[in-house]
Amino acid sequence: MTVMSLIWLIVPVFFVQEFASTEATLVLAYRGGISLWVIDMIWIAATVIDIVVWFYVGKYVKERSLRSDWIGRTVGKWSARFDKYVGRMGERFSLILLGFITFPYLAAFIAPWFDLSPVQALTFVFLGDLLWYLFAWGTVFGISMVVTDIRVGIVLVVLVAIAMKVVSQMMLYRGDSNNKNGPGQKQ
Repeated sequence: MTVMSLIWLIVPVFFVQEFASTEATLVLAYRGGISLWVIDMIWIAATVIDIVVWFYVGKYVKERSLRSDWIGRTVGKWSARFDKYVGRMGERFSLILLGFITFPYLAAFIAPWFDLSPVQALTFVFLGDLLWYLFAWGTVFGISMVVTDIRVGIVLVVLVAIAMKVVSQMMLYRGDSNNKNGPGQKQ
């Protein structure tokens, strides 16, 4: 692949930031000779755009739903209870954690319900997503050190991503397995 075609592949993948496709694209870009600085700058730009756009979409949905929607009022009450339970630092930590375990646009969409400023939301979601991004690069570097064939490296990265997803889902299900009403249900 040419450098320009790799860059055109990286841009949409970084907007979505799904683990397996991002990992595979990072392997291709790293092995394709694209500078790490270029890859990182594209990631930063895509992540900041994701967070800012989806924060304002979330803010718009929050304002519209709080006035006229049962769901909005319910989420507003839930948000107030969550704020009372964990406090402001807990909300910020939750946003960092959400940025790590989920997509930045989803965490940014939820951020307005925490009543944070756009700068605070950008900061905390970006920090969480940065941890995820460093973890992704660690996987790429680790596999690149062990495997010399790029095709095998991409397959291994995708298999590692799938295994991590399966294990995390099993852990979530196992935590609810003692519940007589089934996973995710209140006792």
